[in-house]
Amino acid sequence: MGTPFQVKEALRRALRAKRDSDFGDLRHLVGSCRRCPGGGNGLWGKFEKEVRILLIAGLPGPGASRGDPWGEHGRMIFEELERVAPEFSHQEIGLTVALRCPGVRLDARALRRCSQYLAEEIHLTDPHTIVAFGRPAAVALRMALGEMLPASPRAGEEIFLHGKRFVYNLAVSKLMDPKMGEICRRILLAAFKAR
Repeated sequence: MGTPFQVKEALRRALRAKRDSDFGDLRHLVGSCRRCPGGGNGLWGKFEKEVRILLIAGLPGPGASRGDPWGEHGRMIFEELERVAPEFSHQEIGLTVALRCPGVRLDARALRRCSQYLAEEIHLTDPHTIVAFGRPAAVALRMALGEMLPASPRAGEEIFLHGKRFVYNLAVSKLMDPKMGEICRRILLAAFKAR
């Protein structure tokens, strides 16, 4: 049977293998989803197996692709974090989107179709902090995780629920606006520093 340490290690390996399999299954489901008119082009998140912070945008960013749903916006976020928090590690942060298919009209029905994928990503990556960028991301979070999350949160608002910290931010597109971008950066930096 082995020592308690060997049993514990075998269990850890089995759980890692199960999680790897679950990630593969989720990527396949998202990539082949046919729930909307853009079906079969779903984008999955960009993250390591587990992350400390998960950033959720409402829509895929410019230049988004499978495994990189934020595209240019993600690169901008990482550059900003490297500038203001040099100790930051890319492996600590995951990026995902509420609406999976580029070009699909953003509405409540589309967000609801994608919400189960968001819930599964949150479950698999097990982040400590989840930052929702903009109203569509906040709505999708509520659809995915339940009505205990606020329906209309304000930028900078924090909620603690189920051992996770939820932070609401401005839409990621606001990063380009100098005044709004500074507010967005402060919220993101506070989320990162609290990790």
